[in-house]
Amino acid sequence: MAFTREVTPWEAASPKAVEAAIQRILQVPQDIAGRFVWQVDGQPVCLVGYGSPTPHSMRIAPVYTPPQHRRHGYAGACTAEACRYIPDSSKSFVTLFVDAANPTSNHVYQAVGFERSATRS
Repeated sequence: MAFTREVTPWEAASPKAVEAAIQRILQVPQDIAGRFVWQVDGQPVCLVGYGSPTPHSMRIAPVYTPPQHRRHGYAGACTAEACRYIPDSSKSFVTLFVDAANPTSNHVYQAVGFERSATRS
């Protein structure tokens, strides 16, 4: 619910609608899309998804860390783990779209090994 509220504040999604969306996501085969949840002491602190496969690549999205767990390295660690998993599924590279104006996410993804390839204004 927190993710939905933060990324789509204009939508009033109900817990039932969010649960239904999660159930649909969980039905997708893992070679097409999936989610990683980073936990600390049994508490989820970060979510990283992957999907949109092409013959040679997979895209990372979404990446979400609840506000109270930010600035602890969870997004970088979880993204790095997701990227290690994806090449094992026969993909040559991983892509990620990032807000060029967000210095925090740019730093995190460059630290994981992503390189800027294009900037759209």
